[in-house]
Amino acid sequence: MPCGLNNNPKLYFTYMKIKTILLALFFLFIFTPPLVLAAPVATTSSLPKLPLIIAKDATTLSEPVSTDVFIAGKAVVIDTTVNGNVYTAGGNLDVKGIINQNLIVAGGTIVISGTVNNLIVAGGDVTIAPQAQVRGYVLAAASKLNINGHLNGPIRLVANNLTINDTAYIAGSLEANIAESSISDKATIVGSKKITIIQNQKDSKPLPSNFSSTLSLVSLVSQLLILLIFVRLIGPHITQFIKPLYDRWFATFGWGFIFLSLTPFAIFLLFLSIIGIPLALILIFIYILNIFLSPIAFSLFFGNWLYSRHYLNTQNIYLQSIVALILFRIVEIIPVLGGLAMALVFFFGLGLLFQFQKGLFRN
Repeated sequence: MPCGLNNNPKLYFTYMKIKTILLALFFLFIFTPPLVLAAPVATTSSLPKLPLIIAKDATTLSEPVSTDVFIAGKAVVIDTTVNGNVYTAGGNLDVKGIINQNLIVAGGTIVISGTVNNLIVAGGDVTIAPQAQVRGYVLAAASKLNINGHLNGPIRLVANNLTINDTAYIAGSLEANIAESSISDKATIVGSKKITIIQNQKDSKPLPSNFSSTLSLVSLVSQLLILLIFVRLIGPHITQFIKPLYDRWFATFGWGFIFLSLTPFAIFLLFLSIIGIPLALILIFIYILNIFLSPIAFSLFFGNWLYSRHYLNTQNIYLQSIVALILFRIVEIIPVLGGLAMALVFFFGLGLLFQFQKGLFRN
């Protein structure tokens, strides 16, 4: 059960509704005859251009790009003009160039000093430099957010700490949910300003302790059962595959981000032709299954990694995986750190499964 839902009944039942809707959409895709059967087959000239995909530890993009860009790595620098959308994730991200469409970025330390059309950003330490320009809207979620540049707005943000410095110019509205803020008197905010200070809600009614404990126990037991089945079926095969990945954490994380972002695009392309529709349905199933199994795959990898580094003394891959899963569930309940850990586990598990399936296909 996701962190923070135990003590908030409204969030918990909203979470369950979302899960129900996703399942309904899944069955709708599987059992409803596609309407595109009646549509004409798209010609090659009408198909969208394929995006540029880069996933490695250190990447600098310096040549102009006319299509969408997907970049993931430990350190990413974008210092060129991109006429498509940019999707990027990593440890340290520096965007210096011109992004003529949307910039969607997630990472640890993020610096934006170029020109962007629309900006969606989530990270630990996010800085919008004085020379930065955002022509359209900004959606931001960060632990620390420093705004120094020119933003046309509107701006919607959630942050633990917000700083708006002297050089900041916000032409549109500003709506912020924050814990702490420092807004300079010399900063210019032309539009409306609505800043809400986030406080702990002591008057919320938590779920009964026995009910929340039961839900957590059921969730843990179900994950353990799935983990045991997963290890029984492919554990011996995947353990040999993951050993070369011990020192490629960021690359694996990047492949997970790319798989999550590009698979819907591939499904869309397959649905454009009658021949591709069965493949699209199969790919939808694989996509959902990989998302579901991502924390399980990470537990298998992390347990084996702990053993290779002599943090665990057992060679039993079942015990290794169980220990890793329990450690993850413990970290999951820690505020802030738990949410970050969940995101990292999710992307890494997807990257691990994608590379494993790619290796099976090649063999």
